[in-house]
Amino acid sequence: RKWTQRAMNKLVVVFECMAKVKPTSVEVRSYCELFLVQFSNIAMRGEMKNLSIKPLLAMVLSECRHIRDAHAIDVVRHLATYFSSNIAAEASEQLKHLETILVSTEDKEVLLTRLPETARKRLAASGLKREDYLENIDVLINILQWKGKPPCRLSYNYTKFGDTIDNWKEEDPRKLYTEKHRISSKEKNRKSYIFIAKRKADRVPVTVKVFTKWSENEKAIKKEIALLGYMNQHENFTKLLDVFLYNDEVWAIIEYCDAGNLVDFIPVSVMEEYEMAYIIREILKAL
Repeated sequence: RKWTQRAMNKLVVVFECMAKVKPTSVEVRSYCELFLVQFSNIAMRGEMKNLSIKPLLAMVLSECRHIRDAHAIDVVRHLATYFSSNIAAEASEQLKHLETILVSTEDKEVLLTRLPETARKRLAASGLKREDYLENIDVLINILQWKGKPPCRLSYNYTKFGDTIDNWKEEDPRKLYTEKHRISSKEKNRKSYIFIAKRKADRVPVTVKVFTKWSENEKAIKKEIALLGYMNQHENFTKLLDVFLYNDEVWAIIEYCDAGNLVDFIPVSVMEEYEMAYIIREILKAL
């Protein structure tokens, strides 16, 4: 125990020295190596029953290159291979996980250093710790390389449905839909409003978006109708069912989803991970 106490005293000296140097200093590696020597000695003596390898795990997964270069993983391997104690069992349990992380990220971490300066600043500002993103470093790099929302190139000439108003009906839609319930706010000078109605022919509920002042906003309305028609190509978008042009108004008849809004559902629901994954996958498939 006196020997262990002496080793602990040396560790205290190491910590005191590390507190006086900058994290970016190459001296950090030297102090980490001294720490690993004393830690290994204490572990081998087996006098501290509550000794844990958590400091070694933190060093292996550290964001600081100088700390990682001390190769704490070698000490974990040594403890897991040549000893039979509580700390050896902990080392064996963690080693496989650590090895998997290191193999999958060793080469990919180089890609982080090749990112543009703006991307590296985004990573620094995010507050993410190295251990938080190591296992998903591919996803992280894709996010950091994202250059922002691309400009929308969609024009009303780009879709078969929206490139002409010949497909639009010119009869009065008020005669075809009933039980109208307005769901958008009644602000002045709005260019459009939305309500839910039922189709008289079969009592099917639909969403109706009404664009006002067609003569003044023809180009913008055509573009939005074209977008609605364009989204008909994927099953995960609501379908544009019909378009009416009547009395200087355009009525877009859209498929109605009666299960409610996902934004309203999330705060009051308790979903399993696989359920969340399914929802996200279906959204991304459509996008």
